[in-house]
Amino acid sequence: MAQEISETVQKQNILLNKLHLLRSDKEDIVDEVFKIHLSEEIHELSNKFCKYYNASNIDDESKFFAIVYELSFVAPVKAIDYLCKNPIDGVNKIISWSIVRISSDNTERLVVIVNSYDYNNTLLSYVEKNGPISLSSNEKIIAKLTNVIRELSIQGIYGYNISPSNILMNEEEDTILNLREFINSYPYFHEEDQY
Repeated sequence: MAQEISETVQKQNILLNKLHLLRSDKEDIVDEVFKIHLSEEIHELSNKFCKYYNASNIDDESKFFAIVYELSFVAPVKAIDYLCKNPIDGVNKIISWSIVRISSDNTERLVVIVNSYDYNNTLLSYVEKNGPISLSSNEKIIAKLTNVIRELSIQGIYGYNISPSNILMNEEEDTILNLREFINSYPYFHEEDQY
């Protein structure tokens, strides 16, 4: 098992080198711009493959989320790079990504910075609070998700854990905002309880 993980990490490093990924010179800082707040883990979003933390722009203190990948997880680097350079309307935006030395365990990790959002406003929470959605709202949601999935599939990017809990909603307008990033699990993986 340890040898498989080592081989996987080596393959990931080769891919990262091909993409000419910059490494941050400062601990807990992504792209010399975004500070990861390691004391502010977002447990509701973290899973066995990555941990979510609050992050902020060093200059203007605007808020973001930092996704810090576990060493044993082979992140979809090509998809991350593509989505960072070519945002798709309807998918939460990837702002930046790089290798960062994490001060809490002194290891280098792949970190992705994404727009922050209210992770409590999802399609699942909306239905739990308000009951079934209207037919017209349902049609709008399906149309938007279909467009997003089509755009992603054209690029060979597939969302393996699209579910009502990963669809961000605007509850006041009864409309879908974005598909939450899905670059944090393996194909066909399902985890009901996150830690």
